[in-house]
Amino acid sequence: MGVHHIDSINEYVRYLKKNEQEIMLLFKDLLIGVTNFFRDRKAWESLKQEIMSKLLSDKERRSMIRVWAPGCSTGEETYSLAIVLKECLHATKQKSNITVQIFATDIDSDAIDVARRGTYPANIALDVSSDRLTRFFKEDDKYRVKKEIRDLTIFAPQNIIMDPPFTKLDILCCRNLLIYFTPELQKKLLPIFYYSLNPGGLLFLGPSESVSGFEDLFKAADSKWRIYSRKTEVDAGVRIEFPYPILNSQ
Repeated sequence: MGVHHIDSINEYVRYLKKNEQEIMLLFKDLLIGVTNFFRDRKAWESLKQEIMSKLLSDKERRSMIRVWAPGCSTGEETYSLAIVLKECLHATKQKSNITVQIFATDIDSDAIDVARRGTYPANIALDVSSDRLTRFFKEDDKYRVKKEIRDLTIFAPQNIIMDPPFTKLDILCCRNLLIYFTPELQKKLLPIFYYSLNPGGLLFLGPSESVSGFEDLFKAADSKWRIYSRKTEVDAGVRIEFPYPILNSQ
């Protein structure tokens, strides 16, 4: 309103109705795309050392690890997860028999385009170790994620509130997204996350998030770093409000 020298909300609403471009600009201003590689480093260490090894040890030969990362923004956290998975697979004897499929989604189509390119400024060296930069990135004046990591991930636009969720997941990485949602919306999403995960599947939240109120659906694998596993037996009375038909992607 200040940019356009508009004094009243009603007048600005009329302006929005007449200017589609202004609607998109307002939409972009409302989005919060703050992210970086391996944010909360000790949380990632916990995921890798204490959790991922257990998950991989339970997978059958020639199996697949399915992951959903809603609210992926420009892809740094998704690629962090892909790198951790790649490192864990490299450390197990079953590495040639297990494949990884990561679905990364966000409501911001511009952010998705950045994530697909996988090219980031040189200052990511502050967050990514030199060993990982050498192994998983190509260096020029910028860093680009190598094809072997990019190929693990499918980036796509998605409105987590309105669009159907992915299912049959081993990991659901949803860090620092729920904090921007109302308590009412969180209460709708957490049962959907439960439904999306396989029994024993992992829910990886941000440090200021929790499954409070849904302890009957999830148990803490690492309470400090908000890593939870899906319980296998749940009260049949749990209500799950699906937005639209479920995505059983193969």
